[in-house]
Amino acid sequence: MLFDTHAHYDDEAFDADRDAVLAAFDGLIIDPGCTLDSSRAAVALAARHPHVYAAVGIHPENCGDFVPQHMDELRQLACQPKVVAIGEIGLDYYWEQNPPRELQQRVLRDQLALAQELDLPVIVHDREAHADSLAIVQEFPAVRGVFHCFSGSVEMARELLKRGWYLGFDGPVTYKNARKTVEVALECPLDRMLLETDSPYMAPVPVRGTRNDSRSVRYIAEKLAALQAAAESDTGIPLLIGSDEEGGTVTRASRNPNLFSSKFPSPQSLFETVGLEGLLADTQQYNSRLHSLGITVNFAPVCDVSTNPKDFIYERSFGQNAQTTADYIAQVVAAMSDAGIASVLKHFPGYGSNADTHTGIAVDERPYEQFLAEDYLPFAAGIGAGAPFVLVSHNIVTCLDSSYPASLSAAWHEQLRSHLGFEGVILTDDLDMGAVKAYADGGNIAVLALQAGNDMIVCSDLTQIGAVIAAVQDGTLSEETIDSACRRVLAAKQSLLLI
Repeated sequence: MLFDTHAHYDDEAFDADRDAVLAAFDGLIIDPGCTLDSSRAAVALAARHPHVYAAVGIHPENCGDFVPQHMDELRQLACQPKVVAIGEIGLDYYWEQNPPRELQQRVLRDQLALAQELDLPVIVHDREAHADSLAIVQEFPAVRGVFHCFSGSVEMARELLKRGWYLGFDGPVTYKNARKTVEVALECPLDRMLLETDSPYMAPVPVRGTRNDSRSVRYIAEKLAALQAAAESDTGIPLLIGSDEEGGTVTRASRNPNLFSSKFPSPQSLFETVGLEGLLADTQQYNSRLHSLGITVNFAPVCDVSTNPKDFIYERSFGQNAQTTADYIAQVVAAMSDAGIASVLKHFPGYGSNADTHTGIAVDERPYEQFLAEDYLPFAAGIGAGAPFVLVSHNIVTCLDSSYPASLSAAWHEQLRSHLGFEGVILTDDLDMGAVKAYADGGNIAVLALQAGNDMIVCSDLTQIGAVIAAVQDGTLSEETIDSACRRVLAAKQSLLLI
């Protein structure tokens, strides 16, 4: 029997056929209230339908007119038969027009206190409020429940699981861009997962875009089961096949006349001759050809900002200012995705006017403020457009770390995760390049790269595999470091529909 632990059948979307839709589902349902009125409606539905249970609460979007007397009525509703939780409660910082954060936090605390008083679990809504949500529920250590439609990080998930909480998984786990949700699902034990539809919202694939109802909970269950099975299996997960196809001077595939009729021109030249619309169309066409050849990852686009023809990176860049480059990057990532190809944003944190790191060390002494104002813009745009990979350069960028190249620097990887909010796969530039040879003397350059925060290693020296295994065995590298990287890679593969 399936259990849809979160569905809003009190919603007006079901006014025409509510009883018929409920009768069509032969599992169990929890209907959480979001206002006093909807909580009353949920209690009434539970009274009429044997397989429906209710939760009562005030949603953060609806707490603007909250007064203390509301708690008295919630308490009375919570004591009704078949009320199994306090919810949907929580914090929602997404919409500016939502009630003030201080009020949301106060109402959340009041309802957590009520749950503690009545010894009921809670259903927590947490949207763009992860730190505050976690901090506030930790103030009530006796209260447990579920974080509905969990959207936090793996680290947050671990903390909640450690404290006895459950995580809710909804339609988004089936979506193509659900990298973070998939990563969390791979971390979460089966006995801590709750299936939710959030009906009538967030219908899963293959019924996405329609009015959702509890019958679609099976698609969520099937997706979670497939992810768990793939994670537990040692075989059957396809490889990522990549090519370096920026266009212009870097065309590893299209320069082969047996594969392409002509080399892919540089983005600069296409932009000059056919404009942005033509550039995007040609990019999608070339990447579609890559996909037809079995390639799933293209090490492009170049996000580096360069307007000086004397710069080493200029010919490979878009050749425009930071904002124009950012606008281009957002659109080209989408074009590549439409072709079925995953993009790799490079070379973080921005190449500037530095020398060729293929042959030697390059030191970048620009101030941090310049990266914030210029170099970060294209990367932020690409990340916002859903790029699943970011490649980190071998430049030594002294404003944050004067000792290590960015590819081996924990400080620069932290910038990607914390400042830019990137949750996908971070990978190195080629570790056989001249700029990092000085760090390979001990034979452990791949270990350094993983310690810095990379998830994937680009390297043709296969002895590095043994070095990584030895580092895990002797405790130099933690298994958690490897597991976290593996989860991100699996999530990227899921977004490409490889698993």
